[in-house]
Amino acid sequence: MATSDRSNQLPAIRNGDRLSLDEFERRYYARPHLSWFPSETFPGLWLDPAALIRGDLAAVHQAMQPGLATPEHAAFIDRLRAIEPH
Repeated sequence: MATSDRSNQLPAIRNGDRLSLDEFERRYYARPHLSWFPSETFPGLWLDPAALIRGDLAAVHQAMQPGLATPEHAAFIDRLRAIEPH
């Protein structure tokens, strides 16, 4: 991998990470080709940060729908149901 390729990579955001607004914006603008970000913590949760920032909840909802229909999300929900107290 070339040095310039490595400089464009961003470390993954993991469960429990906290980002300052500056860091969030740095990551957001470093990925202009993506309009949505997949969650690594919640499989199938796809977020549109621009819509969140604008407060456009209809666009947030629209961005989430394809991810919520994935087999990965269905498996995640099944795992949650298995640990849910009855």
